[in-house]
Amino acid sequence: MEFRSFNSVLDECIAALQQGDTVDDCLAKYPSHADRLEPLLILADKVRNTPPALPRPWPQAAAWQRVRQRATDLRSSPQPVQLSFDYGAWLRPVAITLAVLLALFGATGGTVLAAQNSLPDSPLYRVKLATEDVRLWFVFDDVHKAEILIDQSNERMDEILQMNRQDKPVPSNVLSALRSRNQRAADIVAEHPDEAALKTSLVQQAEAQEANLVLLFPQVSESARPPYNEALAATHNARLPSDQAVAGIHPEELSEGVQHISGIAEKVNESIWSVGGLEVRVDQTTIGQPIQNGAAASFVVGKNSRGQLRALTVSATPAGLTLGGSVVSGQVEQVTDQGIVIAGQLIPINSQTFLTGRVKKGQRVEVKLGTSETGVVASTVRSVATAAPADDAQEPPSQFTFEGVIEGDVKKPTDEWKIGGLSFTITPDTAIDASAGQAKSGARVLVEATRQNEQLSAHKITVLASDAPPDSAALIGVFNRSRGGVWYVAGLQIVPPERTAEPLEGTLLFVDLARRGSDLEVKSYTRIQAPDDTSLVRLDVTITKLDGAIWTVDFGTVRVSSTADFSGPEETVGARAIVWGRRNQNGVLEATFARVLDKNAVVPTPAPASPVPTTIPAGNAGP
Repeated sequence: MEFRSFNSVLDECIAALQQGDTVDDCLAKYPSHADRLEPLLILADKVRNTPPALPRPWPQAAAWQRVRQRATDLRSSPQPVQLSFDYGAWLRPVAITLAVLLALFGATGGTVLAAQNSLPDSPLYRVKLATEDVRLWFVFDDVHKAEILIDQSNERMDEILQMNRQDKPVPSNVLSALRSRNQRAADIVAEHPDEAALKTSLVQQAEAQEANLVLLFPQVSESARPPYNEALAATHNARLPSDQAVAGIHPEELSEGVQHISGIAEKVNESIWSVGGLEVRVDQTTIGQPIQNGAAASFVVGKNSRGQLRALTVSATPAGLTLGGSVVSGQVEQVTDQGIVIAGQLIPINSQTFLTGRVKKGQRVEVKLGTSETGVVASTVRSVATAAPADDAQEPPSQFTFEGVIEGDVKKPTDEWKIGGLSFTITPDTAIDASAGQAKSGARVLVEATRQNEQLSAHKITVLASDAPPDSAALIGVFNRSRGGVWYVAGLQIVPPERTAEPLEGTLLFVDLARRGSDLEVKSYTRIQAPDDTSLVRLDVTITKLDGAIWTVDFGTVRVSSTADFSGPEETVGARAIVWGRRNQNGVLEATFARVLDKNAVVPTPAPASPVPTTIPAGNAGP
């Protein structure tokens, strides 16, 4: 096929518009150029349809009279020799551009100004993108043009984050615009290898954008996945050295999802590493620290249509940090300028915190903790939906935690794992933490999952250091109802012993289970939280220090006394645990239920230098 430049395609489309074609007709004819063509053609179509400004008759007649008088004067006197130059050839494009600008900023100036603060879900957003492209028409220095594109890309990411904070779906238009600007900036940088500062600016911004796009993935709708994949691929490739960008990540490598995988990395060959028993391709397009054979590492991987995993980024896990990150779930008691308060403790929020939805007082949220120069901060904050009544016409999603052994080979690409007799769907963003051992048949794992319409979707799978019997299992979920001698907990059917007292509907339970054929039989159960109790907070943490009944974790300290219900192996430093508790009258976080998950330390964990503050600094209270 003969190569066509973008300018020639644009000229042909503008001519087609003048002949009566629509913008959509032109975009359909040149789909590969659609993203760049659309704002320009919309602008050209608006200019074409702008009615001409006709002069009033009397001023027009007076002007023609002056022209005729001047012509008579010139004919009656001798004329000097004039040199004629054809300026039309080079003035014509300038005249056309000026006409476009006059139409855009004159006839529709109010619209343009109103569009500057529009978000991607606004009808004015197309005008906003078009004005940005018009600005670039007058930039003839490549380096300056790349700087503007980088700024525009940064604005696109701000728009994406703002949409996410407002709990709005991120539409494909802003993702396509982000991809376009990053790609065009990267192309210019590749053509100017001597511009080191420009390359550094692009790479640093792309690094932050890639991290945000990875976190955004669970919120991206199915219809927006293709432009999302293109945006993530372009952003990742912008970080690569110029000689590698041509062979960078292709969007197809992300077609089946983006996942976090943590574990011990073991080299299989030059390009394949086994991470917790799962094979991951690591090559020149993988960005991050060098991998040490046998060391703990965390990967962000893309999954292609064949189920193969390819590492986008890799980071070594320093001693003293857990691979998965601690999680705090509970009701927001206060919102301040510094962060949010849960169970009486402030969790700082900074500019890097990824917020999903509006955070307000009384809302239940899930906070993943991270670290910064000032200590522990919120890495991500997302709202947690409250459970709907069990008798709704459409089954509401039920969140639960399940513990059991893997059955069957999970090394091969598969979308389903069988764990403890239950079949779990591996979603495009299922996270896998294999820091305690390989994810393989017979390994005991903890699954954070959701049940809806009889489908169990795994959100995170954690391999445990456990020697519990393979026919044992455990379940944490809300009791729905009892029917025909069967209990329904988080929608799952379990069989209690005869004459066992039923808990109240809506009670959060921990259930110790035994496998009997295809049945899950109740050995014992513990009430964790009453239906109307909203004061408890859940902590998914690693124990970093033990001092009698006081456990030190990232969230601060927790008192686990003899009055608390306890389950699992004996507590030990470096083991992971799930704890429910509330702040007592002395201001201490008191555990009401604790389950230790590991029989031994998973990762060496010295006490954190800066746990979450136990006092709330002064600040403006939120709603």
